[in-house]
Amino acid sequence: MRLVEDAPFNTEALKFSVKRLNQLGYFKALEGGKDVDVQKTPGETNKVDVKLKLEEQNRNQLTFGAGGLGVRKGSSASCRSRPRTSSAAARA
Repeated sequence: MRLVEDAPFNTEALKFSVKRLNQLGYFKALEGGKDVDVQKTPGETNKVDVKLKLEEQNRNQLTFGAGGLGVRKGSSASCRSRPRTSSAAARA
């Protein structure tokens, strides 16, 4: 979420947050006027309450993939890896 408690309210940050929540795929898509509610906080000045109506989407999925690698006669493949060094060891 791009909205921060006690920070100035930013409608663009709210729109961006709703867009990102929709892109996750964990929830049914939020619709601006229906699932997002922004109301003034009762008894407070210059504060709003933001309520999002989230409904979890079924994520039970099975993914299957297959592939093959053909190697021609006379060709070779290699894989090299370098050991990781911590930033402290790299500076020493």
